[in-house]
Order: sequence, then structure tokens, then C-alpha cells
Amino acid sequence: MGAHWHAITNSTLSNMQTPSLLTDPTNPNHLLLGGDQGLYESFDDGNHWNHIPSVKGNVYSIVASNSTPRTIFCATDQGIYRWQDNSAQISQLTGLPMTSPPTRLAIDATGNIVYGLSGQDLWYSSNSGTTWQHRWHFDRGDLISLIVDPLHPDHLYAGFFLPAEVLYSINGGSTWQILTD
Repeated sequence: MGAHWHAITNSTLSNMQTPSLLTDPTNPNHLLLGGDQGLYESFDDGNHWNHIPSVKGNVYSIVASNSTPRTIFCATDQGIYRWQDNSAQISQLTGLPMTSPPTRLAIDATGNIVYGLSGQDLWYSSNSGTTWQHRWHFDRGDLISLIVDPLHPDHLYAGFFLPAEVLYSINGGSTWQILTD
């Protein structure tokens, strides 16, 4: 409950730049950790980590569906990867229309709807990343949070750093309104 903390990485992984951690709500011992050293997985609450060599590059974002098995997406500087939880078959998505791979991903509970932020552009896929549509160009590049409403996959929230601002969309990112004053 946060009263006590302990390190779950060794010295090599402890030095990872811009780490991203994904937990498994059905198995708290299963963790995915990504950053500038690639993607790693632990099945014993971080006591031991295994490198996942089929995911190439610096990891920017890791997200997973709530379905069973979970569909996991990982965005790196080499592209987007997709796989089913506990599967050895990891696929790199091909034919991405964006000029650079997304640095941030968000998905709905099923894993069918995927949003990706590439630069200041928001992209949308309704088929687990197979095809993409451009949805929006943000006028600023300091987005720090992109959230999908778990009950409404077309409702999005985007948080920006300074000046602090939260935007929301009720149509899958096609239009946005300011939530904060």
C-alpha cells in the first residue's frame, strides 16, 4: 500500500533512462519494464528480469488490454510491437503511416482501439493497429498523459505540462475541448 518501498531492479536496469512499467492486474508478480535498454519481463515481482530481444529499440510506451489474454502493445524508436500475454510470438506492426513511431500509446479495454501520438499528431486504429487514421494535430508538443475512458473508448483525455492544461474528446480524438481553465 506504499508504506514501504524496495528496489526491483539491479544496477544495470536501475540506470534505465525514461523507464515505463506495465503491471498485470491478474498477476502482480508479472511486470514489463522498458526504456533506453529495451524491454524486460519479470514473473517474480522484479527479483529477476529477462530481456525480450524481439522488441527492438528504446521503449517509449507499453500498454495492455483488459481482455484475457491481454493484448500488449509496445512503442519503441523502431516501431510498434503487438503480442498476446504469455505468447512467444511478438509481431512488429508494418505499414505505419506516421513519419516517426509513436512515443505514447493508449488503448481501450478490448485492445481493438489504439491511439498513438507521433510528434504532435494523434493517430487512431480500430483494428488493433493494423490500419491507422490521422485524428488530430495538437498545437503543442508537451503532452504528458493520454488516457482512454475505460467505459467509453471514444472518450479521451490529454494532459499537457506547462502551462498545465487538460483537453478532452468525446469522438475518438476528432475534436477536442479544454477541460481546465
